Amino acid sequence: MILTFKQVKVLEAINNYIEYHKMSPTISDIASATTKDMGISKTKKTSRGTIQPKLDVLELKGMIKRVAGKLRGITVTEKGKEFLKVLDIN
Repeated sequence: MILTFKQVKVLEAINNYIEYHKMSPTISDIASATTKDMGISKTKKTSRGTIQPKLDVLELKGMIKRVAGKLRGITVTEKGKEFLKVLDIN
């Protein structure tokens, strides 16, 4: 499975957020977490609109699962967790 650098960073941010907070992140939480990793200056923040397409692709590739209409309805699938293990990100 091939993911772009930014898709991997989003997947990593979701996984790390869930591990630390014991709940799913919002899109805004993901945007905040990925700002530095995506090479954006400290004065700018990754927009929610930038994150949404990456979530769409991650879901299509089976890396995450989303519950429609639920604010904190993003989870990392087993496939996503295995992918992160292979990359030795977490």
